[in-house]
Amino acid sequence: MTLIKNYIFRIAVVLLAAVNFTSCDTDVNTLGTGIVSGGTFSTNHQTYPVTVYNKPLGAVQTNLLPAYLLGYNNDPLYGSNTASIVSQMTPSNVAPSFGDDVVMDSVVLTLPYFSRLTETLEDGSSLYVLDSVSGSDPIKISIYRNNFYLKDFDPSSDFDELMSYYSDRTLSSGEVIDVSLLEGDLLHTIDEFVPSSEQIVLYSLDEDTNEMVVSQRIAPALRAKFDLSNGYWEEFLFANEDQPELSNISNFQDFFRGLYIKAEVIDSDTGNMVLFDLNNSGANITMYYNYDIVATVDGEEVVNNFKGSYVMSFTGNKVNFYDTDFSNILEGDPNGDPQLFLKGGPGSMAVVNLFNGDDEGNSAILESFKANNWLINEAQLIFSVDQTSILGEEPDRVILYNLETGVPVIDYFIDQSLGTFDLDTKNYHLVPLVREGGITDGAGQTYKVRITEHINNLFERDSTNVKLGLVVTSNVSSANVAKVTNSVDRDRFTLSGSILSQKGTVLVGSTNSDSTKNVRFEIYYTEPNN
Repeated sequence: MTLIKNYIFRIAVVLLAAVNFTSCDTDVNTLGTGIVSGGTFSTNHQTYPVTVYNKPLGAVQTNLLPAYLLGYNNDPLYGSNTASIVSQMTPSNVAPSFGDDVVMDSVVLTLPYFSRLTETLEDGSSLYVLDSVSGSDPIKISIYRNNFYLKDFDPSSDFDELMSYYSDRTLSSGEVIDVSLLEGDLLHTIDEFVPSSEQIVLYSLDEDTNEMVVSQRIAPALRAKFDLSNGYWEEFLFANEDQPELSNISNFQDFFRGLYIKAEVIDSDTGNMVLFDLNNSGANITMYYNYDIVATVDGEEVVNNFKGSYVMSFTGNKVNFYDTDFSNILEGDPNGDPQLFLKGGPGSMAVVNLFNGDDEGNSAILESFKANNWLINEAQLIFSVDQTSILGEEPDRVILYNLETGVPVIDYFIDQSLGTFDLDTKNYHLVPLVREGGITDGAGQTYKVRITEHINNLFERDSTNVKLGLVVTSNVSSANVAKVTNSVDRDRFTLSGSILSQKGTVLVGSTNSDSTKNVRFEIYYTEPNN
């Protein structure tokens, strides 16, 4: 059907809808997307073929993420993942002057969690709930001074492209990072770390009453004081006053190449994994110090004592490195798999081939579909959960994207539904998991993904029928394009929300012996009766 013909058909449907609404015709029915049928039009739906199969993700790009994972997670079906962080640090000011008789008071690391305020009490304290935390058993955290320089640009591209860093410690330039370079000076160790939802309360001395009073309340965070007994931080900072190392940001980041925050499992089966908000202004290392300023008053020297601070924030390059021991990550059959194994991080995805297209997306079925005189009201994919195989916690959402570009399908951008929680965002396009009994911890039954505009682009605008990628996601708003690289395929993509997800699921594929549970590709349409 030509584009002009289809526009005329759409206008006719809209006019018919207006006439029928005005006359209050009781025979008119409203369909799922507001298209009205009646008179000389009829509505129907048809199921079209779709092939779906497994694809290992391999190493995934883990710089330029909206947040960063730290910890250990063991999925009972897919296996374990240990996530560590390496990050450049940026000083709050350059060429600092520290005054006379300067003495380091304390060095404090703060890594904010993602949390929600639930209640403010009469005494001014607040109660929080942590988001994006899995597990509650302790892990070990070691914080090192990183000795590997995180380049901004890829020298193999003549510095025209940004450097990509991957979860397996490889770079887009082909370089492999030696772990020994990450583990420079050991700065601090937390032998048993467990995230806490407690508000952090800081106190200071009230000089008038000589009593300790609340000076600051901070949302939940990992907060650690570094040891000062060996003089490391005084030598690091004060000995470099007026030196090139602190004169500008570039020199500083070459001198202090950042932190390597390493997570280690204590028990082989348990631990915790936390998503940290390193883009938060409160994520930093702050060095507090005391110093003197000598002034002359009436011919006499007067020494005044002051407090100062030097802040290093987590801006610049940040990367997640994963150590995985995964299983059930399968290379699928392009003719279709009976089960789909979806796992976040460097795990597994599914490839969706609509209309059973060839390598270019063409098929006789697609051409027959495009020849119809239809108005597409709704198109959707429905995935059934294979509860016989699931062992762990199920993700609430899956997301679909163009496998060639990594960009979500157009329906993602058209859906403007927003809410306080992730399940209220884009929930028309990406329908949250339907659970047994309608309860949050019920067994998963089905995921639905509406792709109406994606199909309209094929139908009306002769767009290419590209293969689509299906992955789990920790947050549907986190849908930035990220690269994938492994020994089988290069130049593939995934989404940032999938990289940050620790959950997995198993769906029924397209060649299951019980055909009633196979992936369904349904199109609802309106057509003229004549």
